[in-house]
Amino acid sequence: MANAERTQSPHKLSQGTKSTCLLFFRLLFFAVFQVAQANKQAFIQSDTILEVLHFGERGLLQTESDIDISSYHQKSPPLHRGNCRPIRFEPPMLDFHEQPVGMPKMEKVFLHNPSPEEISLISISATTAHFHASFFQNRIIPPGGNTSFDVVFLARVVGNVENTLFINTSHHGVFTYQVFGVGIPNPYRLRPFIGARVPVNSSFSPLINIHNPHSEPLQVVEMYSSGGDLHLELPTGQQGGTRKLWEIPPFETKGVMRASFSSRDADNHTAFIRIKTNASDEDEFIILPMEVEVTAAPGIYSSIEMLDFGTLRSQDRPKHLNLHLLNSGTKDVPITSIRPTPSNDAVSIEFKQITLKAGENKYTKVASISFDASKVKRPSQTSGKITVKAKEKSYSKLEIPYQTEVLEGYLGFDHTVTLFHIRDSPPDPQERPIVLTNTFNFPILIHDVSLPEEAKTMFKVSVCARMCTL
Repeated sequence: MANAERTQSPHKLSQGTKSTCLLFFRLLFFAVFQVAQANKQAFIQSDTILEVLHFGERGLLQTESDIDISSYHQKSPPLHRGNCRPIRFEPPMLDFHEQPVGMPKMEKVFLHNPSPEEISLISISATTAHFHASFFQNRIIPPGGNTSFDVVFLARVVGNVENTLFINTSHHGVFTYQVFGVGIPNPYRLRPFIGARVPVNSSFSPLINIHNPHSEPLQVVEMYSSGGDLHLELPTGQQGGTRKLWEIPPFETKGVMRASFSSRDADNHTAFIRIKTNASDEDEFIILPMEVEVTAAPGIYSSIEMLDFGTLRSQDRPKHLNLHLLNSGTKDVPITSIRPTPSNDAVSIEFKQITLKAGENKYTKVASISFDASKVKRPSQTSGKITVKAKEKSYSKLEIPYQTEVLEGYLGFDHTVTLFHIRDSPPDPQERPIVLTNTFNFPILIHDVSLPEEAKTMFKVSVCARMCTL
């Protein structure tokens, strides 16, 4: 495993531990690692594809083949229904409750065989990317015996998630098992990179911004990619750096790494980024999935899969993000309109009609998108899509999602106490208390008060001996 020193070289992070990362990222980390010695096969799945994975030497996972789930279940015996099931689950169903997006949790499920005949287990599968299962501790359950498997919940979205696991047996049909969970916002304000669509021989390179929710500096001590077409790079483009680059001050947000994905193969690609900080427990990681569709179809493409305005306060100034597009076709294409869908008073777009040149392999800035949190009157305004239309009829319109979190409220104070009358003669020092009023619906922690450099010659700020909560 990597340690804190590994973070000094992004190339070591992304390439130096490929074999270890294969285990962690193909079946999502430790769930399978703990049962690797006792099993020889496991399964992961997407919406339509089931990958059969075999454990090779040292417990590493290797892909054998892809199977279509629909045809896979059609070949299975009929589902067992009613109360005569010759198998019992403990717990009867699995509820992971609330888990932050990108922060996995693992639970163990036991299967008991109360019947007088043995049960042979063949496979376990599901049709969601939020739940992942290891293979069984033992494939054969003797009469009165039991076995177990691990289930990992890795929430990709905020909200309720539920699914059914299908357990296929040789002579007793397919058993079903219900799993539930609720995704809540990630405390580090991280999210999966899902829905990116790029042309062949192009790249997708989002910046990984991490928020520090703690009162002490946050240190990133490990960051791995799953290898292959996904690499980690410093935001500055440098080859190396010091630990300070991965240190985030209290309550601040900082870009610590750029995830660079590029591929020459037109296909759907999935990779993972694993992050560990000094605030994490020994076995606690952040896992960020990255899903990229690489296509050879000519069209208009965006450099980012989502315009994320982050967390804004209702009194903040408008935040601006640039929209960069690329034309992968063989002829020049004029961009005729860019607008929010549905219409949103909080979103404004600075755009002049522009023609994207054909054959260019770099993205061109075409618009500046602004979000004004003070104009948000209802929750539906915090998300939507930016619709880009081109004059080329053969190109479908491009839609880029946008989102933000708006905190209603402000810290109020009497502005007159900050006004001082300056006389010709040297004035006596004046001291005035500043009283803050918190109008947010949650407590505010005051952890620092500072002055700009130009004001330090005339003003001095004295703060509480301890941090204050409003």
